Amino acid sequence: MTPSLRILLVEDDAEDALLFGKRLPAGYRLVHVREADLALSLLRGGGCDVCFTDYRLGSDTGLELVRRVRAEGLDVPMVVITGQDLESLGENALLAGATDFLPKDDLCAASIQRVARWAMIRRIVENRLAAGRTAAAR
Repeated sequence: MTPSLRILLVEDDAEDALLFGKRLPAGYRLVHVREADLALSLLRGGGCDVCFTDYRLGSDTGLELVRRVRAEGLDVPMVVITGQDLESLGENALLAGATDFLPKDDLCAASIQRVARWAMIRRIVENRLAAGRTAAAR
């Protein structure tokens, strides 16, 4: 059985959000917002397991959202998605603090499930490493 994950999708295009929802793995719960500020508010509340954000969000970008989330010390896995086919966008997303990057053309239930699972595993590993560094510093 697939574990139920809470996915936050930050997407300002209604059609893309609908497509994402249709491709969501069975058992996953989706919360969709259109704006980075609302997403940040929800992320502060800890109500999701993984956040997928579009690269372009009107006047904002997904990278700006990722930077804001990391600047606040939130450790939720962040996955940047985009319809643009530029490898440098993926590199920029990771450098900004994203956990992963996924082209919209690759979105399907299997890829969403794989990326979400690996993003959560990375968060667990990063938290353990941080805890180890903190303990060693004492």
